[in-house]
Amino acid sequence: MKSENVEQLANLFKDRMIFPDNGREFLNTIIKYLLQEHENGFGCEKEFQFELAWAIRQISDMLNLGYRVYFEYVAKNAYPTSKKRNYIDLAIEDQNKQLTFIELKHKLTRQAAYPYNVYLFLKDVARLETLKKQAHGFAVFLTDGDRYSSGGENSNAWSDFCLKGKLEKQLRRYKGHYDKYKPCQVELTNEYDCDWEPKGQQGKAQYLIWDIK
Repeated sequence: MKSENVEQLANLFKDRMIFPDNGREFLNTIIKYLLQEHENGFGCEKEFQFELAWAIRQISDMLNLGYRVYFEYVAKNAYPTSKKRNYIDLAIEDQNKQLTFIELKHKLTRQAAYPYNVYLFLKDVARLETLKKQAHGFAVFLTDGDRYSSGGENSNAWSDFCLKGKLEKQLRRYKGHYDKYKPCQVELTNEYDCDWEPKGQQGKAQYLIWDIK
């Protein structure tokens, strides 16, 4: 992130606890600044992940917060009998060893399988819900247009963002040069609002931030 933007953000959050209390506001502000800097968007999810992590680290250093930022953090499994590892996109550790988990999805409009991409995001949210005893979580979904938020022909995709409870569907998954339908199941404990940002910018990048309490 540009040094002048880091300074502006540091001044905004000076003398305030950022994670977890003001984490959603903090992430929202950073992403808005990053989208202004990257007018052509991000080429892939890893680029977005790196830029967000680096911005958090820059602001932390300027405010002497002592945050440590981890990529692909392995969280303790919420289910002791399971051998599956829980990889978290970003983990922020403060000076008191308190963790904040951030899961990211970045989907381009040219990438089809809209409902399946929604399902992958909801799986991230469900996993963060199971891990909330370990860390406060945030889930971020960024897209380069309004195909997920405007409804229309893709209403079967975006409407699933506003659910609570169990989702069971046969969803189309694009892999290689063939289509494959896959049974998908996910269950959420909490209910989340579809509060897309920035508002009123049709056809431009939009994102959701869900606070997993």
